[in-house]
Amino acid sequence: MFFIIFKMLFNCSFLNKNFEIIEEGNLETDEDCGKISDCNEGYVSNGKNFKNFLVMPSLINAHT
Repeated sequence: MFFIIFKMLFNCSFLNKNFEIIEEGNLETDEDCGKISDCNEGYVSNGKNFKNFLVMPSLINAHT
């Protein structure tokens, strides 16, 4: 059986495309390449806590 390991960032705030803050959100990234695999609204209980961080996808993906 094949398993993909993910890192999860949670309890961080996001800016949407209109630069409005989304207060509760979480990201899943691929462990091997760091590519964002999923983005969800709401908090989750497992993963690495990034409370009080602001995630701006345009800056994360600016190198691609």
